[in-house]
Amino acid sequence: DGLYYFTVAGFERGRHTPNPQNPGKLPACNKATVHIKISANEGETELRHNLFLHSSTEGMLSAFFAAIGQKKKGEPLRMNWNAIIGKAGVCKVGTRQYNGNNYNEVKSMLYPEDVDYAKV
Repeated sequence: DGLYYFTVAGFERGRHTPNPQNPGKLPACNKATVHIKISANEGETELRHNLFLHSSTEGMLSAFFAAIGQKKKGEPLRMNWNAIIGKAGVCKVGTRQYNGNNYNEVKSMLYPEDVDYAKV
């Protein structure tokens, strides 16, 4: 767990379809799966980060575009997907357990002005 610099390596568009047995809070909607490359002392890894294109997740979308320098606090969200590859920012990475295995996952994206660079 911790804060890491990341670079956007790529993304693909997709569709989120809720599980009928366990629908959760999010309805069916479009999504972008962003491939994030993280370099750390332990080496380099690539994580996939789902961004759901729904009004209830606008805060997460705003944080992503702010982290890569395409949005400032208080500005309306404009998503220029064609300009995200190669952009860099800082994210918080944590671990998640699934089927007995631990996986790294992006917990949050940070606005540049909120980053304590001594901790990255």
